[in-house]
Amino acid sequence: MSSSWSLASALCLNAAATALLLALLPPRLAAAGLMRTNFAGRSVVTACGTILIVGSAPGLAILALSQPHIRNTATLLGMLLLGFGALGFGDDRWGTPAAKGLRGHVRKLIVDRTITSGLVKAVGGIVVALTAVIALLPDDPLETVVGAAIIALSANAVNLLDLRPGRASAVSLAAFIICMTALWSKGSLTELASLGAVATSALILYFPDSRARLMLGDTGSNALGACVGAALLLAFPHSIARYVCLASLIALHALAERWSLSAIIEASPVLRFLDRLTGVRSCETTRPSRS
Repeated sequence: MSSSWSLASALCLNAAATALLLALLPPRLAAAGLMRTNFAGRSVVTACGTILIVGSAPGLAILALSQPHIRNTATLLGMLLLGFGALGFGDDRWGTPAAKGLRGHVRKLIVDRTITSGLVKAVGGIVVALTAVIALLPDDPLETVVGAAIIALSANAVNLLDLRPGRASAVSLAAFIICMTALWSKGSLTELASLGAVATSALILYFPDSRARLMLGDTGSNALGACVGAALLLAFPHSIARYVCLASLIALHALAERWSLSAIIEASPVLRFLDRLTGVRSCETTRPSRS
């Protein structure tokens, strides 16, 4: 099968699978008790990132099986979707909001000797990221650690943004577009094909997410964020670019530990305007507050 036919088949199959799952899965998740109160006080079905994970699988499988030169990239994204998605689903299903932020989870461990679901997710994410990078993106030890850190921090960064409808999905899609454009300019169509398969499912899921009809949950935000991290590694293979990405992610996490990202966005007219474009919103405070 030619590369163009493989890509077309993968995109079409992912679009069809995601649309079908979008119709079938949310009622079943709701029946299983996976409901959360959103920013507007409405009860909405969560963990719908499952649709992204399962919906992306057929296209990635076609690419991996029919195009040997795409196999590593497609397998990498599949591993990240499954690994981070499973960790996120555990937090959606059994997690409690007892602790927030990395400091909160560490404090619960040290003071209360309690292992939170968030801490399990963080440690598990590091393990999944390291395993994927070592297995499929062989590099020197330092670059391996940097790559795994970018994937793990990207997963959590998208999770931090997933507090308003469409925000995490829109930022992730924007990141995909930037990375895919960079790959296209370099002629790296191998990586571009696999990222396109995931982006197709993410785009279809964005529309109900932006209208507050469902939530990605940690299942979706972590899986999507991990794929964004992988996209950054594939699009920007040089060390300097990766260090800039890593430093930016660390800075975002440091900011989120101290301030509410939603409040910061509301305090900036430019950020508030851009944020309103990603999904439905309501009136919020306009001053950053300590989280």
